[in-house]
Amino acid sequence: MALQIGKEISIEDLNRQESEGKEDVGFFESALAGVATGLWNIPKGFVSLGAELFDVVGDTDTARDVEKWFDDVNPFDDEAEARTVGKITQAITQIAPLGIGGFALGAKAGQQLSRKLAKRAIAAKRAGKSFSLLNTGRKIMGPVLVY
Repeated sequence: MALQIGKEISIEDLNRQESEGKEDVGFFESALAGVATGLWNIPKGFVSLGAELFDVVGDTDTARDVEKWFDDVNPFDDEAEARTVGKITQAITQIAPLGIGGFALGAKAGQQLSRKLAKRAIAAKRAGKSFSLLNTGRKIMGPVLVY
């Protein structure tokens, strides 16, 4: 951009000319920025929670300063917020690690529970105390006299 001497131009016009030359944030750029921002926001949440608890006890404004610092340091925040795909990938990135960990713990607990139930079912079958669909009526109603 060439600036002519002697020609008056306002600051608003100059800023508008500079912003017209910039490109919009692309799809993949916003998506990748969303992943980076999501990863950045995971520790931000833990630190912010600690700062908020400190604020409650100490009656300070530490949480605001911590939030501002995290927002200032993250270079990808604006690109992630520019498009919907960036916002979605940011949310998924924040949730996914905890969700995968919870799924793994749940699957492990479910496997142990199912093994325990299977062992109890096998022991009941061997002892003759199992509940089958063929004998459902007899177990519920008891012996029935047929005339």
